[in-house]
Amino acid sequence: MTARITWLAALGFLLTLFLYYPGNIRDNDSVDQFQQSLTFHFNDWHPVAMALVWSVLNRASRGPQLMLVLQLALYWASAYFLLDAAPPHLSSRRRVAMVGLVVAPFVLVFLGEIVKDVQLVGAWAFAATCAYWVRSSGKRLPNAATIGLAVLVLYGGLLRNNAAVVSAPLALYVVSDRPWLTSAWKTVVAYVAIGVCVVIVGKGLSAAVNATPSMQLRSLLTFDLVGISKATRVNMLPLPLTAPEFARVLDSYDGSSQDFIRSGPASFIWGREEAAGITNPMMLRFWLSGVAAHPLAYVAHRARFLRSFAFIRPNEPYSHVARSIFTKPVVCPSFPDPQHDSCRPSSPLL
Repeated sequence: MTARITWLAALGFLLTLFLYYPGNIRDNDSVDQFQQSLTFHFNDWHPVAMALVWSVLNRASRGPQLMLVLQLALYWASAYFLLDAAPPHLSSRRRVAMVGLVVAPFVLVFLGEIVKDVQLVGAWAFAATCAYWVRSSGKRLPNAATIGLAVLVLYGGLLRNNAAVVSAPLALYVVSDRPWLTSAWKTVVAYVAIGVCVVIVGKGLSAAVNATPSMQLRSLLTFDLVGISKATRVNMLPLPLTAPEFARVLDSYDGSSQDFIRSGPASFIWGREEAAGITNPMMLRFWLSGVAAHPLAYVAHRARFLRSFAFIRPNEPYSHVARSIFTKPVVCPSFPDPQHDSCRPSSPLL
């Protein structure tokens, strides 16, 4: 059985490498991180961990191909650990179901995307399944392996700003074989301590590479205030706007993204906020007062964003999530191709 699983994982790795090589960079975030990895000039719009790893891999081979190899290796190794650790008494029907899940198209379709989310899933899946695989055979996880898996958990926690909050249970499982401690309060303290440590490491990495502040928080808060303004027809922004300007802001808002503020029809808001010296703490105060005054408008705005993210986006028959699962081409080049509009990056690669 182990030999069959080994062949399945190896064949899956080679097949997906063939299909997705050299890796797809279609997302604006991925393009931005790739550019940072090439220039070694970072900003904190995204955590710098992925761009740092990418910059190291670029020394061996410039481009997305080694990042693709990394995340495919993490995924198929995780698949091997999971299938090989299945209990011997498991029925053949359940084994087939497990294999079916591992090779399901709606899972494999994401493996060629060079994005931080796929990297995060790969790193955490490898750490969890490797620890489970070793311990399921009754063995103790060696100290060196524990440290290595803990580093992978940390890497995953550094890939997204919100990943630090949920990295603690996996970290505890890798270290102690349980995602909790002997009491509830100890578990809570450990979760908070691990989350804070991940955040501190992330901030330390940004400081070490002199990452340029990108005002991500201000952009998010501005987006929310525009959403509340759309629902209430009242200007909730910390800037005076003329009637035509306010109408332009509301008309450009569709609830799907913040792009219209930074580079779209309402980008003048961004410039004025910078010229007025509006900082993150100032925006946070306006945001708190806006949400407190119009909580239902805020909920409606966030629900609209979630709907556009997961279900229907403006002017598109499918969201990018649903389209990726059901309609994305199997083979999708990472560089612009006039025959594959859905594969074309929205901004040029260096």
